[in-house]
Amino acid sequence: CRGRGWLSEKDAAFPHTLNFELAGTGKVRAVALDNRFAPVVREDGSMSQTAEGSPVRRFALLGSTVGPDGPFETLVAGEAKADARTLIKLPKEASARWLRLRIDSNWKGGGATRLSDLAVFGELDQRGSAGEADVSGVYAHEYGPIALRQSGQDLRGCYNNGLGMLRGTVFGRILRLAWFSKEEGSIGSATLVAANGKLYGFWYRPEDKMGSPWNAVRETTLTDADLGACRAALYPPA
Repeated sequence: CRGRGWLSEKDAAFPHTLNFELAGTGKVRAVALDNRFAPVVREDGSMSQTAEGSPVRRFALLGSTVGPDGPFETLVAGEAKADARTLIKLPKEASARWLRLRIDSNWKGGGATRLSDLAVFGELDQRGSAGEADVSGVYAHEYGPIALRQSGQDLRGCYNNGLGMLRGTVFGRILRLAWFSKEEGSIGSATLVAANGKLYGFWYRPEDKMGSPWNAVRETTLTDADLGACRAALYPPA
């Protein structure tokens, strides 16, 4: 599994935890953390030429075959190099479907922590059931509600009470979306995973190398919600 960059809050206390779900139960053999910095395009179009935060130092990779809430066991612990890629092999091959990266320290000793990329190496023993549950509903998000309507694999959506629209496809529990806001004059993409009435993922602008979290919790069904300005996006004329 791979990520596209992560930065903690400046005042967040250690340890930090990042959770991942594999496509099925697999054998994990190694993990690589990449602390190298790459310039990022800001929302105003400028480039960040210096890294924000301090790179990950001490960390542990934990795994579970039971569920996303564990119990977890430590697969490997180690130290990541500053501004370099660190590959660490597990002491022994381990089975896992749910992974947790625990970050215990950074090279500065405090403040914001950054990680450019994460890779886990191994192979799947058994691909899990992706599930075909309908993701339709209205989800609560810190910047405003997200409304989604699923029809087969097709997705239509609306966010922030009509500020922007969503179109995309769902594969099992993985949502691939394009978002656009006529009012803001902006477009982008999002990749989300649906699990237990929640959405987990990131949204991106076309020039972004790092996305921003887009996590939400389902509050109600479409039939029970006042869709307002979102109704036309969810139920377009035939």
